[in-house]
Amino acid sequence: MKKRLVIMVMALTMAMSMTACGGDKTTDGTNDSTTVTESGDEAEADKSLSNINPDDYVVSLGNYKGLVLEAKMNEVTEEDIDLAINQLLSSSITLEQVEGRALEEGDIASINYEGKLDGVAFQGGTDDSEEGYDLEIGSGAFIPGFEDSIIGMNVGETRDIDVTFPDEYPAAELAGKPVVFTVKLKGIKQRVLPEFNDEFVVAQAIDGVTTTEQFREYTREILTEKAQSLYDSDLDNSAMEAAIAACEFSGIPQGRYQFYYDNMIANDEYLASDYGLDFDTFIVTYYGFGTKDDYYAKLDEVVTKAVQVDLAAMAILKAEGKEVDDEVLEKDIAENYAEFGCTSVDDFKEKYDIEEYRAYLMNISAMDIVKENATVVEPTEATE
Repeated sequence: MKKRLVIMVMALTMAMSMTACGGDKTTDGTNDSTTVTESGDEAEADKSLSNINPDDYVVSLGNYKGLVLEAKMNEVTEEDIDLAINQLLSSSITLEQVEGRALEEGDIASINYEGKLDGVAFQGGTDDSEEGYDLEIGSGAFIPGFEDSIIGMNVGETRDIDVTFPDEYPAAELAGKPVVFTVKLKGIKQRVLPEFNDEFVVAQAIDGVTTTEQFREYTREILTEKAQSLYDSDLDNSAMEAAIAACEFSGIPQGRYQFYYDNMIANDEYLASDYGLDFDTFIVTYYGFGTKDDYYAKLDEVVTKAVQVDLAAMAILKAEGKEVDDEVLEKDIAENYAEFGCTSVDDFKEKYDIEEYRAYLMNISAMDIVKENATVVEPTEATE
């Protein structure tokens, strides 16, 4: 079975991502701004855009030229570059053995230990492994007082420490009880942040980048590309929202609605399985909804808007006398199949649904028309 290009099509609907509750369902399960009327064979037939006439659903395109769109291109500052480099340095921290001093706050202590209650070793209170247990001092990983009591120990030293388990400790036989731990310090390690110098830059193995100055410029280019990508995404989102807001719809095709709905449910079912959660738990916790009803309400809103984007795109291209015909489709596939991990045009056609790729190209073409004829302004700052 060929893969559906829903993710590619939905890439143009990022503004409708399911990150918050919203959207009102009518009693027939649709968004109350539209009405789904077809059923049965008709719904199956209008699943593909090739079987849909936009005139059946778009009463008016409105003024799709001359729209005002909101998007802001963020400038990359020296502070942004510093932050990116510091994050890279932090991700490159190494652990190094410490010699010649005692254990300090922030060190990682490699220890063996045995805990005893009333002189008897208790279950789960012993580590006598060859490598020892690595405990970061100050992490609070062990019961209160344990980590503070071993600060100042030297490698090879053994120390008895008196601590008391918290009253709320899960093991009832230990909760609130004073115990003695015999601790042997086997080694000390510390995290070492690398220095940002030419040697560090060379180790990153970036072609043509061997100095800190070159790396800063390389980082600037990467951050600028990201800023441009975010700007483009925001502009696409604004164009889609403005285009469908300008339209007057008489309804949406049920088959297309169901197509998006089923695929998004299937995608979330896959994610739920991947996280090892049942579906109802996943959709509430992963998306941050209050209830599963909120999820389904938002899903309806997202899917309805996705279909409206399709309809608006088709209507705009028809009004402009343009279309993504077979020649345009074949040319685009021939130029871009490798970007989708395919080895040839035939490989692409085996893996992907061509009509959904046509729909994807239609959406891009229509939104380009909207953007080319729009005025772009920066978003208004929200006020408290």
